[in-house]
Amino acid sequence: MRSMSSAGQAAIAADSVPMAVLIEMHFDPVLRLCLAGCNIEYDGHTWLGMGTAGGFDGVTDAAGEKRGIVMRLSSVPVEVLNLALEENTLGKRVIIHVMVCDPSTYEILTVQQLFSGTMGQPKVSEEGGNGSIEVAAESRGVTFRRVKSLRLTNTDQQRLHPGDTSLQYITKQANHQDVWPAASWYEQ
Repeated sequence: MRSMSSAGQAAIAADSVPMAVLIEMHFDPVLRLCLAGCNIEYDGHTWLGMGTAGGFDGVTDAAGEKRGIVMRLSSVPVEVLNLALEENTLGKRVIIHVMVCDPSTYEILTVQQLFSGTMGQPKVSEEGGNGSIEVAAESRGVTFRRVKSLRLTNTDQQRLHPGDTSLQYITKQANHQDVWPAASWYEQ
């Protein structure tokens, strides 16, 4: 269960709550976007304001569930589109936060991580000076549940690093039975 500061809980209980969604995509350089009407300074970085031109499918917070999400961003500037097209996004990390601000001062009260995972290839479309991006991302739990293609065996080690003999005796060591003397032998 996620916990929130008392100030954040009080702000959420109010009638009007200023919130922003922060999206951190680990490209080279890291791309930081926010679903807010202006740029936001947070954690020593400037988060580029995208307005309300975005949304998500599949974000849930249920115990034991491991799902992916689909992020949709429209009205994306051309330089961001170029970054998405030029860089291989497959397997790059994405983190999504929700920021809650004070209704009167707009001071940041709390920031909660909503999602952490890896991105797939984006679907990009461009019209005029702006475009849209749709990216599917998998949670880390989905990634960890997948069957691993490599095992800790000499054969797989030779495939990765030919000539490395560090695992040649691992099967013998795993199946070896140690025989220890009886306790009476030590009591002489």
